[in-house]
Amino acid sequence: YDLLVHGKATKTAMEATLKLDEAREVEVAKLKFNRKALGKTFKADQRVVANALEGLAENWKDFEPIATALETDGKTTVDGFEIMKDMLTWKKSSKKVHEIKFTPSVI
Repeated sequence: YDLLVHGKATKTAMEATLKLDEAREVEVAKLKFNRKALGKTFKADQRVVANALEGLAENWKDFEPIATALETDGKTTVDGFEIMKDMLTWKKSSKKVHEIKFTPSVI
């Protein structure tokens, strides 16, 4: 928690990196935003919403429930914001990962 707060305040990435011996294939979601619809609905919070969705799109397992809800219901909620299906498009793809970035715990 301390490093996350400090990183946001200083706008510096406080992450550790674990290099992998062999590259791994990871399934991700490629997002394309409808900036006009996002801006009209969320105004100043547009960047917050986009960052939250991009964070979830880094791993398909995290984004899949959102994609399913958008397909079936046409809307879903992410971090307290209601997202409509027309605000973004996505495509499932895979990418090779050579390192894993994470925020270490501080005790």
